[in-house]
Amino acid sequence: MKRKVIRQGSSTLTMSLPVKWIKKNGIKPGDEIEVDEVGDVLVLGKGSARRELIAEIDIEGKDEKFIYRYIDNLYMYGYDEIRIKFGSRRQLEQIQYIVGRLLGFAIIEQKAKSCIVREVVETRAEDFDRVFKQLFFTINELAEDSLSRLKEKDWSGLIDIKERDRAIVNKLAFFCIRVLNKGGYTDPKKTTALHDLIITLENISDEYANLSEELVLLKRPVSEAATSMLSEVNGLFTAVEEIYYNFDYEALKDVHEKCRSMRLEISKAPKPVPREDFIARYHSRKIAEELLNVIDSIIVLNMIDQNSVDIQNPASKTHPELHV
Repeated sequence: MKRKVIRQGSSTLTMSLPVKWIKKNGIKPGDEIEVDEVGDVLVLGKGSARRELIAEIDIEGKDEKFIYRYIDNLYMYGYDEIRIKFGSRRQLEQIQYIVGRLLGFAIIEQKAKSCIVREVVETRAEDFDRVFKQLFFTINELAEDSLSRLKEKDWSGLIDIKERDRAIVNKLAFFCIRVLNKGGYTDPKKTTALHDLIITLENISDEYANLSEELVLLKRPVSEAATSMLSEVNGLFTAVEEIYYNFDYEALKDVHEKCRSMRLEISKAPKPVPREDFIARYHSRKIAEELLNVIDSIIVLNMIDQNSVDIQNPASKTHPELHV
């Protein structure tokens, strides 16, 4: 149904409510109506227009990595409250650690074998851009620290990279995904592309974390050629970040070609290489591949900004197709 917007006074716009909806909900003059913003849509309701999402899970006897998945995914999906039954002190400590790195969440009630985890700071869509920018910056910083500590053979410093991925990068990425799942981005058309972009960025951070963790186990320095390759990958990440905030098609095309070339070059090892070099080459290649996915998301987002999206081929209207 459509309603005409009427001007009242110099700066106020009003519209009428449907009579059928008024009668159904018993609306009377003077009643308060909740108005929720969902992207560019307004949702009207008597009382809260949005229902709380509450989950109950029993993790007794569950493997540690699945406990992470249960809680992290419910958080990202947008649940407001999670009621958890657990079986041991160790599991409670895991819950406390997991919740401690979820922005806006806290344990609000704890008993011998159960606890309640709840959103205590509202997830606000207007916080998305600020947190997302910090996510990009943090991964870039993680990449540079991985390289510098590898060059310095700082094995104890490399151990820190894995924990920073879990404690900082995941915290930022999970929050951004939660915002998108709860209400979408301020421009709803961008929600899906941003969701894909965040997942890809988190995957890139995982590659740096895994690279550092695996090299720490060996404690053997990589060759100059492998170090140079990782340095080049880091440079490509920085270039992609710049393109995201200051879109330049020619720069994007150049980075795209370099990512493709690097991906192919890394896979053409002329002879068997030491294990430490293989690890560096493998993760460098994975990062280059993920950067190609980042570029795909940037293209879609830029097309949306230009209001010229072709669903079948998002890159076709304004720029030549980039062949992955």
